[in-house]
Amino acid sequence: MRKNYIAGEWREAKQALPVAHPYDGEVFDEVPSAEPADAARAIDAAVRGVAQLRAMGAHKRYLATLKAAELLEERVEEFSQAITAENGKPLAEARAEASRSVDIIRLSAFEGAHLRGDQLPLE
Repeated sequence: MRKNYIAGEWREAKQALPVAHPYDGEVFDEVPSAEPADAARAIDAAVRGVAQLRAMGAHKRYLATLKAAELLEERVEEFSQAITAENGKPLAEARAEASRSVDIIRLSAFEGAHLRGDQLPLE
């Protein structure tokens, strides 16, 4: 059975949901289904995480966000394959989407290090 990662630990899921290719309906994977209590626990953990981020200095948030971008960049091809399988997007477009996500996270890290209260249009 699949597991959900909630509040820093892996929790066994009681059910799994099939993931099917949108064009031929072929099931290619399963994902864990969360119970309402799991969702509540994840929300509580997110609230605690926000408090921790607020207490963290801008430079530490910057470094943590850059690390997230680095980790995603290492797996761009894996994410691209998943995007293509899950929604049928051409692989070249999925690669561009996954790579753009890395760039947006890096941009967010940079902007987060500059505490000025402005909005950054991402179009």
